Formats: sequence, structure tokens, C-alpha cells
Amino acid sequence: MTSYTHKPIDSRSYEAYHFARISKLDELKSLDPVAFERFVGELFSNMGYEIEYTPSSGDEGVDIFLKKDGNTSIVQCKRYDGQVGQPVVRDLYGVMLHNHAYEAYLVTTGYFSLPAQAWVEGKQIRLVDGNTLLEWIGFVSPDKIPPIPVDVVKSRPVFFKYLAYFGIGFGVLLFLFILAVISSM
Repeated sequence: MTSYTHKPIDSRSYEAYHFARISKLDELKSLDPVAFERFVGELFSNMGYEIEYTPSSGDEGVDIFLKKDGNTSIVQCKRYDGQVGQPVVRDLYGVMLHNHAYEAYLVTTGYFSLPAQAWVEGKQIRLVDGNTLLEWIGFVSPDKIPPIPVDVVKSRPVFFKYLAYFGIGFGVLLFLFILAVISSM
């Protein structure tokens, strides 16, 4: 008769195992809000941060506190399908100042409006959209812990911000480009 030793499943290692299988944006969007926060926390943990989760309710705009190199940062997670606008970013800035945090991360499965991207310039706020989050998943594994790729979190080029001010979206710009190419033939 063979005997097996049973080890209780540590919830953190179970989460890490489960989260290691996530590789698509739809899978992230299917997580409940608390699981999404835990997933984001695991990513930061794998990047060398000490993480502290806040309670699910009454968190006052902070989902995760991060500590690294003597600095405290805050993270707010938004599991959205659409866009995160400037008001959310402005609120996070106030929360960052209130908590005397070195920097803040706004992590979403959606995307950020151009006014939100423009508003964070010059501030210690890092916007992490769904596509960037997928890139982080590709970068981060327990065996290889790179620094946070700051160039990945930077806003779009200034050119796109000016287009937004004039109401010209990327689709319109692409249409005009194709029209110019066709007319030059």
C-alpha cells in the first residue's frame, strides 16, 4: 500500500499557479474584482515589491500598497472593458498625495482616454492598460524578475494628444493616410 503525504494548499501559491495560466485579456476581464487585484499584486510581487492588500470595501482608492527600496507606492485596479477617463486619474493623484506615496499605478484591463494620458504627464502616476498588462505578464515570471519597463507605461506620443484635441481619432488619421496613398497612384 502506497502512502501519500498531503500538504495543505497555500492560498498564495495556489493563486500564483492559477495566475500563471492567464495570458489573454479576456481571461483577466473574467476575474472578479478581488481576484484581479490579487493577480496584479502577484505581478508586483514577482517584480520584487513587498505587497499589502487593502480590504475590499472602504479602501479609499488604494487596492495595493507597494514597498521597494524604501519607497511606498499605491496601486488602484480597474477591471474595465472600456476607457478609464481623466476623473479617475485625478482622483488617484489626490489619493497618492494623501497617502504620501512616492508614485501611483493605475492598472486596468481597458484603456486610457487621451485626456487622462495627457493629465499624468510630469506626475508620478504610471498608467498600465490592458495591453501593457499582457506585456508585463510576458516579462514577469518568478525565475526572471526584470525592473518595471517604464518605457512600456509611458503615454502615447504627443502627436496623438494633439490629434485628440482637434477631435481626430486614429481611425480618421488612418483613413486620410489610405486616401492619400490611393490618390497618389
